Amino acid sequence: MATTLLAVCNRALGKIGAPRINALTDDTPFALALAACFPAVPDWVLRAYRWRFALKRAVLAEADAVPAFGYGWSFTLPGDCLATAPEADTADWAVEGRSLLTNETPPLRLRYIAQMPDASLWDPAFAEVLACRIALEVQPELAHLRSEASLQAAYKQAVSLAIRSGAIELS
Repeated sequence: MATTLLAVCNRALGKIGAPRINALTDDTPFALALAACFPAVPDWVLRAYRWRFALKRAVLAEADAVPAFGYGWSFTLPGDCLATAPEADTADWAVEGRSLLTNETPPLRLRYIAQMPDASLWDPAFAEVLACRIALEVQPELAHLRSEASLQAAYKQAVSLAIRSGAIELS
């Protein structure tokens, strides 16, 4: 069965002991707290680790603008790029805004972590870590339901399991 955003949100609510919702547009404190998390929290969890399902490769063409100093070339990052993910730490570049500056000549090959808005493409380990992170985010608004310490422990355990399962690439 494909993962859905609603299923991940309801998993997060379960972690804090809150009732399930029918939609993120429900007029309940739970749905409103969850809706406030998107898209920032999924993007944050994607950036935090090198999730294998979110890794992409692109060949970048030279941008029109040349850096004012320090680098000889500028390349525009792909629109869905959240972070660069070079295979080795030998890459000699800097990311500034939506540009990648380097002295490497065009074309530039880039490996990166992409935004993944389609929940049906999410790795199950990512969905679990995301549910834990969402629970941590909404916990202050719904503080009476579960302690932050227990949610932190669940989040760390989910990340550990994702690493052990190979869902996260270690750099």
